[in-house]
Amino acid sequence: LNAVCSGFMYSLVTAESLIARGVARNVLVVGADMYSRIVNPNDRSVCVIFGDGAGAVVLSAVTEEPSQAKAPRGILRSSLRSDGNGDYL
Repeated sequence: LNAVCSGFMYSLVTAESLIARGVARNVLVVGADMYSRIVNPNDRSVCVIFGDGAGAVVLSAVTEEPSQAKAPRGILRSSLRSDGNGDYL
């Protein structure tokens, strides 16, 4: 999923949904953004905000019953929205 900074969160919620519905048992989510090629390093108004970064997580289905779990499992709540109409505030 390509959604710039929010892409990792969209992918994480999608992966959790695949596991919760039994479509997958394990999902690898990798997010990486490389802004150093497009951001002017001399423009201090943006270069200190945008940088290169990467992260990864493996999500796996659990086999224990929810009543036996020592801590809550999965994503407890998510609310992701996207508006692609191009109308910016």
